[in-house]
Amino acid sequence: MVESRLTGRGVGLVTSYNYNPPASTYAAVMPARTETSGPELTEAMALFCGLIFVNDPVDKIYVEIADYVGHDARALHRYFVEEAVFKDIVYRDGRTWDVRHWSLLRSTFEEHVAAAAQASHTGPLTLEQLADRVRPYLNSDDELDRTDLDSLALIEAAVAVEQLTGTLAEEVLDRLGLGERLHLDELHERHIASAVERQLTGVMP
Repeated sequence: MVESRLTGRGVGLVTSYNYNPPASTYAAVMPARTETSGPELTEAMALFCGLIFVNDPVDKIYVEIADYVGHDARALHRYFVEEAVFKDIVYRDGRTWDVRHWSLLRSTFEEHVAAAAQASHTGPLTLEQLADRVRPYLNSDDELDRTDLDSLALIEAAVAVEQLTGTLAEEVLDRLGLGERLHLDELHERHIASAVERQLTGVMP
């Protein structure tokens, strides 16, 4: 069950089926209300796929998303490959809709995880180096702003900030979801504090 971070209302379901390890499994996205379905369900889908890869021995996940789910295909293409379109296969709200089948390989998922984890093994970065790491997610004012990020970019940014600054991704998502903005200077201060703490506790080589 997917709930809105802001309202607490249920917006739909993300579930898996046709479990066939080690080959593949399917995940389906099912919104409860078309008008609130898109970004939150897309975010839930990405998190759910990560959960499957961490806990189950499958090499590939197929994801079904009907076109009435307001996802951003540009965001999905960062992680997923669109493999097929089933035309006019679902009836809803007085019309028929296409269902798109996307796939995500374990190797691709692990590449993203490895890239995010790499930041946790580096020493303190200069402000310019940190800016280079998070540049894809910053607006023109050097801020992380929820309105500038689609839902998958939001997840990616939250994970990057967690690895670089020690601030939990959940906190980053909550703050941005409540309309706060995180400025580059604040991120750098947190990064320095986190890097020093890791050095003192012997976490860093």
